[in-house]
Amino acid sequence: LAHVCPAERPDVVITDPGAPEDQRAALAERGVLVHVAVPTTTESR
Repeated sequence: LAHVCPAERPDVVITDPGAPEDQRAALAERGVLVHVAVPTTTESR
């Protein structure tokens, strides 16, 4: 996957929208909850 962050539960993966859909689907088929976190940007002016 593109970027993966550890979650508090072993059956949960947190990743970004850049993760390939087929990889996310394969994990979901194995019972892993895949949470796609959309990064927020803050712009300083």
